[in-house]
Amino acid sequence: MDVLADGSAGGASRVGAKPLPPTKVLLAVSSAGLVLALVAVVLASAQPQLGVGLVAGPVADAPPRVETSPRGPPPSLRAGTAVVWLQAPGLLRVTLRSDDLTPEPDAVFTRYADFRAFLARQQRIWQVLRAGGVFAGLGDGRRLLLPVAQGRPPDSLGWLFWMQIFSALGALLVGCGIWAFRPAEPAARYSAIAGASALLMELPAAVYSTRMLALPGTLFAALSAANHLGSLLCAASAFAVLWHYPRRFAAWDVGPPALLTAVSWWMLEQLGVSPLGMASANCVVVVGYVLSLALAATQWWRVRGDPLARAAFEWFVLSGLFGASVLVLVVIVPGLVGYDTGWLQAYAFGFFLVVQGGVALGIARYRLYDLERWWLRALGLVIGALAVVVLDTVLVSVLPLDAAGALLLSLAVSGWLYFPLRQWLVERLPPWRPRTGADSMSQLLPDLLGSERPIEQLLPDALAGLFAPLDLQPLQAPLKAPELRESGAVLAVPGLCGGNGYALRWADRGARLFRRQDVLLAASVQAILQRCANYEIAVRAGVESERLRLAQDLHDDIGARLLTLIHRSEGPAAQMARDALENLRLVVHGLAAGALQIEEALSRCREEIADRCDAVGVRMVWSCVPEPLPQRLLPPLFLIHLSRVLREAVTNALRHSRLTRLSVGVELTDGRLTLRVANDGSPTPPARWSAGLGLRGMRARAAVLGGRIDLRGDGDRVEVICQVPLAGTPVWGVTAATDSAETEFQHQL
Repeated sequence: MDVLADGSAGGASRVGAKPLPPTKVLLAVSSAGLVLALVAVVLASAQPQLGVGLVAGPVADAPPRVETSPRGPPPSLRAGTAVVWLQAPGLLRVTLRSDDLTPEPDAVFTRYADFRAFLARQQRIWQVLRAGGVFAGLGDGRRLLLPVAQGRPPDSLGWLFWMQIFSALGALLVGCGIWAFRPAEPAARYSAIAGASALLMELPAAVYSTRMLALPGTLFAALSAANHLGSLLCAASAFAVLWHYPRRFAAWDVGPPALLTAVSWWMLEQLGVSPLGMASANCVVVVGYVLSLALAATQWWRVRGDPLARAAFEWFVLSGLFGASVLVLVVIVPGLVGYDTGWLQAYAFGFFLVVQGGVALGIARYRLYDLERWWLRALGLVIGALAVVVLDTVLVSVLPLDAAGALLLSLAVSGWLYFPLRQWLVERLPPWRPRTGADSMSQLLPDLLGSERPIEQLLPDALAGLFAPLDLQPLQAPLKAPELRESGAVLAVPGLCGGNGYALRWADRGARLFRRQDVLLAASVQAILQRCANYEIAVRAGVESERLRLAQDLHDDIGARLLTLIHRSEGPAAQMARDALENLRLVVHGLAAGALQIEEALSRCREEIADRCDAVGVRMVWSCVPEPLPQRLLPPLFLIHLSRVLREAVTNALRHSRLTRLSVGVELTDGRLTLRVANDGSPTPPARWSAGLGLRGMRARAAVLGGRIDLRGDGDRVEVICQVPLAGTPVWGVTAATDSAETEFQHQL
């Protein structure tokens, strides 16, 4: 059972009661939502329908005009004809105004008196339509009888009506679905309240915003009141969600006070005592929206060091607050300044489904690693779209332009100023430019493949260079393909040649999560380096095969000939043949043995030196630090050069000194191997030695291994010191640097 951030258990309620199964909760919520939606459909379908469509005129108090010609008589009624009044037998004449057709009356009639007058006209118009045949007074002075249908079939309600219905149901299901699976989490509870509030806000609006001409005054007032209550509760619950998500802002719960404030303000509006009139609800929604933005910025700052929580919260802000921004900035704010945007409300309500979806995805932390690549791009697109709408509203309010002219001018200004400026900023501000893997790989791989590092080290170096993870650790088990773990916090990459691979945590030094593009990039890098590893393995196998063949040929051919020469020769010639055979055996042994541990290689050198010293009556002293030597493989070429240096130093001591004791010391410290060969009988100090072929060969071989030869001592004691590095020594061959030194060695010899 998971423990939530507030200390409660995710599978139990606060009072210890067993929660309902999510399926039952969703079934009950769906049933209630469908019943309420059916009520909305019945209310909308039961209203009378005038046999001609009307559209608003250019001025609020001007009469509406005919939208389309009727499908039957009278044929003289044309589109654009003004309809001044309606009258039914036995009823008073009702004068029509263009603002009688407004989809959202509280955006036009903000004063209580004006709103009540609007409702009274709606009541009289509805009574006239319910009477049956209606006489219409036209702007040209004519009087015509218009048909009236007592009801509307569902297919005539229009797609705006059904869009609001489905948006309301979707918001309810998503919000309550979160609560069904996380009943003890405060953010989930307030998300459910927000979904139910969205339903309460949108269903009434779907009925009155898509009416043909009029609704009963009392019904219209009830629907408008429900819409206002839903909008206030939705704003309060959204603020409560931000208070708790992704981290609780304070110890106390702001939800109950916020909801109580919303209900209290709604009651003041319904009692007609609010100083803001019918604009009270919209003003409170705008204030709540601003407070939510401030709270969202604070929450983002609090989780800036947690990439997973930050990504989840950015998803919520992107889909939630920017979805609400459309309603606030496009519909509510222009309505507060006197611009009738009621016809846009139905479209804006469609974003509430996105709002609830964003909350669900954020709280459930689902597919968060796909967000950050598009975060700034989506942000820029939303701001650009809002810039067009806001600028259009400002131009209509300030300049003497009609809607079409203002829209054209706003598009031109946004296209010529905003979007070029946005692109300029994107190209010049480094934090906005996403680091593409292709660019990084094109810079990184040539450096890796051209380096002298072992192939086994290339993969972790490449992953560290491409993704800059906060932590990179070996995996405990093999992996077949790269994969994301822990909601994108970890990227697991297979190793080379069946190795366990590596786990990378937090990309870009903890600045972001891993995403699917990173998986593809890691797979490409691993495949490239695997091919390089396969190539090196094939090269190693070829070198090994050729080395063994060469050793066998030397042993079978040259060795046999030298052995024959030893048996047929006497004196110095026989000794030279024996020395040549011994050198040949050393070469063949080095080629055939392959890589050896340093302890085993030096023990063989020790046996050979001991045999040579015993043959001439010299005492050998062997020392080794540390004892025993650590495990370290040495390649064949390294062993050959090292043993030749050691043999040449012993040979010089035995041949040119009157020694009684030969000391050989081995030291391995800080990845550096030091060999010391000292004797106590040199006739001349090293400073007076001339560099012959043997000494030049020792220095050349040491240079091949990246080391050097030093000579110390006087006439009583001489010491030959060979120092070679072991760090970075390749097991199966030489690097480019040692290959160059090998060439120089051949020239010196």
